[in-house]
Amino acid sequence: MYTKADKNGDIEVKRPLSKAGDKVVLQAEMNMRLGIAACSVSESDCNSRKCTPIRIVVAD
Repeated sequence: MYTKADKNGDIEVKRPLSKAGDKVVLQAEMNMRLGIAACSVSESDCNSRKCTPIRIVVAD
């Protein structure tokens, strides 16, 4: 999802900027914990209001 916050702190959930198959690659440079949460499907147009699986790969 694409969450937009304005200068007043109002938040708007918009359609994602990413496309199916896009990915994000993160590289940890120290020990860390990563939290992943589902989009607010019922409150936005994300994923046509359907929950779908995501793939998370943790590599050394």
